[in-house]
Amino acid sequence: KGFREHVIKVQIFKKDEKSEFWGYSYAYNRTCELEHDNFYRDYVVFHTGGHYVMQVFYLSNLQQPIALADFWVQ
Repeated sequence: KGFREHVIKVQIFKKDEKSEFWGYSYAYNRTCELEHDNFYRDYVVFHTGGHYVMQVFYLSNLQQPIALADFWVQ
């Protein structure tokens, strides 16, 4: 299918499980210019364990993510 735009924003934030309402803090926030039409590849390293959520947006619409995923780091 591919991307419709050539610039995306990748955000990763960590959820705080100890907070009563699951607060969060940003762990990674990057605006990326795409080199390929069908995929984007990068990596991040987290040294702190916990529950993380990743969102990807088109830069023209930061209200609606085009991808959303969560993962755990031990």
